[in-house]
Amino acid sequence: DLTINPIPVIHGMVDTHGYRFDTQNGFSFAYLPDVKIIPEDSMYLLVKLDLLIIDSLRIAPHSTHLSVSEALAIVETLAPKRTVLTHISHEMDHATLAASLTKNISPAYDGLRISLK
Repeated sequence: DLTINPIPVIHGMVDTHGYRFDTQNGFSFAYLPDVKIIPEDSMYLLVKLDLLIIDSLRIAPHSTHLSVSEALAIVETLAPKRTVLTHISHEMDHATLAASLTKNISPAYDGLRISLK
């Protein structure tokens, strides 16, 4: 009932993968937890997502992870229906971050459950 495709990404000096999941009922989502750069060829694999879960370590730039502004720029390009920012550092206040985001973007938290419908 689930198709899983690896998505090549760059995590600092290391090539790694995120994943795209497509369900039989047509729901599509991607999980990109450790990423600094998404190569152009990989961006094409991330179109038409219902949900994007993406690295967003902190406000300040980082050498191996996306910052909030970098993650939001990718979200703007891909335009998923919903986005969850993950891999959030202790350097950010969850409530402050949540209040700064649009209604279709939210920060992840421990114990979060997401419906795939």
